[in-house]
Amino acid sequence: MPNDESTGFEFWESEDGRPKNATMLSENVVRDLNNLYASDLGQIRGACFMSKDEIKHFQWQRVTQIVSDAYKNVPFYRNLYQSVGFEPGDLTGWDAFQRLPIVRKEQLLDSGLESRINTRFKKEDLFFTRSSGSTGKVLRIAVDKDAILVDTLQGINQFHLQSGECYRTDHLLAHVYTVPWWFDNVAGDYQNAFISSLIDPDRIVSILNHLNPHIISCYPSHLAAILNVSSKLSKNLSLVVVHSEMSSKVQREGYSKQLGVPVLDEYSSEELTRIALEMPCGHYHVQEDAVLLEVLREEDWKPVGDGECGITVGTNLLNVAMPLIRYCQGDHVMLPARQEPCKNNWLQIESVEGRTNDSFISDKGHVIPAGTLLDASYRWMFDSGIQPYAFEMVQKSKDKIEVGLCCTDGLGDGQLETLSSTIHHHIGTLIGEHSQISVNITTQDFPRNKKYRPIRREF
Repeated sequence: MPNDESTGFEFWESEDGRPKNATMLSENVVRDLNNLYASDLGQIRGACFMSKDEIKHFQWQRVTQIVSDAYKNVPFYRNLYQSVGFEPGDLTGWDAFQRLPIVRKEQLLDSGLESRINTRFKKEDLFFTRSSGSTGKVLRIAVDKDAILVDTLQGINQFHLQSGECYRTDHLLAHVYTVPWWFDNVAGDYQNAFISSLIDPDRIVSILNHLNPHIISCYPSHLAAILNVSSKLSKNLSLVVVHSEMSSKVQREGYSKQLGVPVLDEYSSEELTRIALEMPCGHYHVQEDAVLLEVLREEDWKPVGDGECGITVGTNLLNVAMPLIRYCQGDHVMLPARQEPCKNNWLQIESVEGRTNDSFISDKGHVIPAGTLLDASYRWMFDSGIQPYAFEMVQKSKDKIEVGLCCTDGLGDGQLETLSSTIHHHIGTLIGEHSQISVNITTQDFPRNKKYRPIRREF
């Protein structure tokens, strides 16, 4: 069913909605990925089957390299570590690592982009992405080429593991997401399709029935909206993976019953990449070749015990262009009372609690999931190239939306016009083109409390 809104395996909400500034990867980067695929996929597939001691040894080697490099070449970390009297030679064991300061998103935002980028890299050689904005604050993230290549192969391995090792080179993966993945195939294998999450659920179902993918990856709120249209999504479907929002095991089992295939969770973030995967064995396993995960008590930042709940703090083991070391992800995670026997030796966690936001109601009475609204916020920043410090969206009534943007340095008239036009396009498409959408700019962050939600419906 390709038409003027689709190109090959990419499906955008409209031709006008197709971003004009999407990055095209060079032939050299594609060649490097294909070479790494040929040489390293086997090793990546074996990472979770190493002994626990081998896994810890790998993580320690990686952590010491990243901390030392960050101290020498990243101004933010050099200043942070010097302020507490730490030097790389002090990193003599895990106890010393756990005394390093915990880093919060606000610190990184306040430090400025230049201070958190590794000076070994030229800015023009890096790739840029953003955190999802589920907290209302959006962090711009610089990623180096090697991190993207390894992350891509780890993505193949993710679906290999979650499918019970049944994911084949000729299988099609469909992402209902904000923007396409970096690569739509690897050396001609593992083709993946992109469907904009801003497309109406009826059309998404039609596209899926046209593509007949073997695996679908999407937000749980998107899956719920799609299933309200139809549970017949693909004759080849064998697995659905949900991510980026909180979903309960009961919800996923309900979706699985409707579809007749497993629906499993992926706990991930732009900052830390894949954090933990729900596997066919019934356990969540932390992806320990991509992230070092700590689950800590918030009151004293000490590790929680077995069977206890704590706050997630992670170290990204892939990205050295903008290191994230002991970064407070801020989600609540429950550890199991004991680690169950499993051939997968990555650390097990019991459950994941994310952040919740409200859905909106369109002028026709349709529910717009919070995940779709987050995607719209990502898109207006991506399309306009303008990065606010923080944002919030409040639906006052069915036809009235207030968008607040914190831009600490303000915006010029041209920037404001560009950003406002992009916001009106994406929100108007979702809520109704005759909706009243006001865009308010402030240089001060929004008042917050423990119940703060950046996406709120007030009726």
